[in-house]
Order: sequence, then C-alpha cells, then structure tokens
Amino acid sequence: MGIHVSDAPHRAPRPIAVWILGTLSAVHAAGALVFVAGGRTPANELEGFVMGTTAAVLLVGAVLSYGLVRLRAELRATTPPR
Repeated sequence: MGIHVSDAPHRAPRPIAVWILGTLSAVHAAGALVFVAGGRTPANELEGFVMGTTAAVLLVGAVLSYGLVRLRAELRATTPPR
C-alpha cells in the first residue's frame, strides 16, 4: 500500500539484443548479396547462400528477442506486487 525502501525502481526494459541482432542480420544480408550477385564460382554462391541463411536466422532471433522483452514487460506490469 505504500512505497517500500526495498522496492527496486521499475523502468521499461530496453531490447538491446534486437539492435545487435538486427545490425548483424543487415551486415550478413549485404555480404550475402555481394557474394551471390558477384559470385563467379559455385563456392562464392554457396557462401552467399550460407550468409543469407545466417541473416534470416539472426533476423528471426531479433524478432523473438523483441517479443520476449515486450512479453516480460507486460507480465511485470500486470503482476501484483508481493
């Protein structure tokens, strides 16, 4: 019913992992585009495919990370204090 000294201040969680994973995904996607568009050998095209797949996985990780941060914030907001 009041403010207790032991209560930690609540601030909105920041999805830092989203920015990191999103940036890595963009870098991998750009690299994949360079390798696939300029691939003169099958090895270059395969490397572009692998980097494109990695970019997709990183992007999915960023979306899931953002969703989990938002879910945690919503659960924390709706949970009554003990």
